[in-house]
Amino acid sequence: MHSMESKNLIPNPPREPDVREVAGKSQLSRWLVILSFLILAFVQVVIVLKTESWRTGDSEHYIILAKTILNGQPYGAGRGSDFEPDILRMPGYPALIAVTGYLFGLKDVNIIIIQSILCLASVYLTWRVTSSAFGAVAGYVFLGLAVIYLAPQAMATLIMSEVPALFFVSLIYYLLLKPTTWRLVLIGFLAAIATYMRPYIILLSPTIALACLIQQRRLSWRPVAVLFATALPLLPWAVRNHSVTGKFSPLPNYSSLQFYEATVECKASVAALMQYTMQGVMPEQFKTTGIADQMARINRELSVPTDSALLWYYSVPGPYRGVSRKLMADRLLLSAAISNVNEQPTSFVMSRLFYFMPRLWFTGVFPEGLPSAVKQGLYWEGVLMLALGVVGVLLFARRIDSYSSLVALSAVGAILYASFSLCWMCVQARFTIPFRLLLVMFAANSIAVLIDQCRRQQARGRPL
Repeated sequence: MHSMESKNLIPNPPREPDVREVAGKSQLSRWLVILSFLILAFVQVVIVLKTESWRTGDSEHYIILAKTILNGQPYGAGRGSDFEPDILRMPGYPALIAVTGYLFGLKDVNIIIIQSILCLASVYLTWRVTSSAFGAVAGYVFLGLAVIYLAPQAMATLIMSEVPALFFVSLIYYLLLKPTTWRLVLIGFLAAIATYMRPYIILLSPTIALACLIQQRRLSWRPVAVLFATALPLLPWAVRNHSVTGKFSPLPNYSSLQFYEATVECKASVAALMQYTMQGVMPEQFKTTGIADQMARINRELSVPTDSALLWYYSVPGPYRGVSRKLMADRLLLSAAISNVNEQPTSFVMSRLFYFMPRLWFTGVFPEGLPSAVKQGLYWEGVLMLALGVVGVLLFARRIDSYSSLVALSAVGAILYASFSLCWMCVQARFTIPFRLLLVMFAANSIAVLIDQCRRQQARGRPL
């Protein structure tokens, strides 16, 4: 009896996996991946067909600038005496539209097809990154989340620069899986291209450089290579901007506008701001809070009619014609924004950090044609993805050994810098689209950790 009890306390040796069993699992995994991307492609086609209009107010400006590139004309709007250099939009996305037009014809459908392909490619690259950084289970969970998380795919159906920027960011993190010296140089170059698409991505290169220093725990010239490879391609645009505006910077001149809109959001409702910017109607809240009077004073200083749409001062043509007037509008808006913050500094800071920052990562604005139930489902899907992503980041941060993962470390840095830099501007959820798949990656990690814990508990509960 004693020998029998002793024998039962000895765990059975692990069974060697059968070759056919391993091959069968590998083939099943391959088919699951293929099925996931077929579903993603089908969903993308459905969203494209269901989208009523592929253009937004900004789309028109991008296409005008793309035509100037195609025709070899100066970068701006208008012709002859009406020409005005564009100081607000970087040339990356118009260049992509121009290349698409040159190869396939300048039609909206061609642009949307290219963006849809880039969106699917981004999902593939981030899936590879997730599988490498957090394991195969997290990779499969990522694909499952990507199938139901429609924000990037919906953005791909609009002629906007976020999805091309998403592709370059995804490619950067894929290359970070094997961070050789030449790959780091290429990563810096791709970060510059992404910056030409969306200017706030300029901080991605310093983020990766800092992650390299943290990972190596010593000074190295490799982070410098990343920074140099980013700065060099941006140098020509900085020279161009200096010749046009007198400012030696590759970045556009509209941050003051977005900062001012952020202060307006704290004095009036977001709905009131959207009513003004989208419909051109002066809301009653703007009148009661003094915003309307403030805008009228700025318009008087700019020598334009007091009822002019100040928050559209960058439009061409319009009453705010001329680079010098736009630069003056930028300075006046910055001064007004600072004045608004000084009125309620604590309220402004708290609202930006605890309300508007989370709203960067999900949206509550949907097309009017969608049923109410679908809108609610998409809203809470976004909230849940943000919550899971935050949990995934915290699970990563609590493990000291995980800091050896350059990909995951720099991905956390990207999410943090995007959150803490963009929340002070007028919050639009589309701004975080270039980083949204990184959030889904960490959401997948949180679910994968939960699955692993369940398996461990199940294994401990089995009789030996």
